[in-house]
Amino acid sequence: MKSALITLLLALPVAAQGLHWEQNLDAAKKRAQAEHKVIFLDLWAEWCGPCLALKKNVFPDPAVQAALKNVIPLEMVVEKKDRTPLSTGVAMARLLNLRAFPTLFILDAQGNLLRRHEGYLSPEELTSMLQTDRLFNMEALIALR
Repeated sequence: MKSALITLLLALPVAAQGLHWEQNLDAAKKRAQAEHKVIFLDLWAEWCGPCLALKKNVFPDPAVQAALKNVIPLEMVVEKKDRTPLSTGVAMARLLNLRAFPTLFILDAQGNLLRRHEGYLSPEELTSMLQTDRLFNMEALIALR
């Protein structure tokens, strides 16, 4: 219960900005296909200091919020604060060969990996990453295949 409350409180700064973060890959893929966008995935752990700093200081940043509107944001918790694994997050971590927390991914609308970044990013760095990857829209991906 305490862990769920902590997760909820951490999500408040992002939720307060009015941006909807998907919680599972299927929902994110469905939205990405419908909106012709890529998926931005944050795989994190509740005990991870840099993960918490991203949630508190980076994701609520106005420039980051604007950039996140061009992608489908998806967050998945891999481990609780007591390091208890969460099955959905662990499955995604295995699929994407997670090596460190936090790791940020750009996926196409089918869930294929386009880009990964391990570690903390400043608001400016994340905004730049998201603006660069905005070029990976569905029409461009279809043309490349």
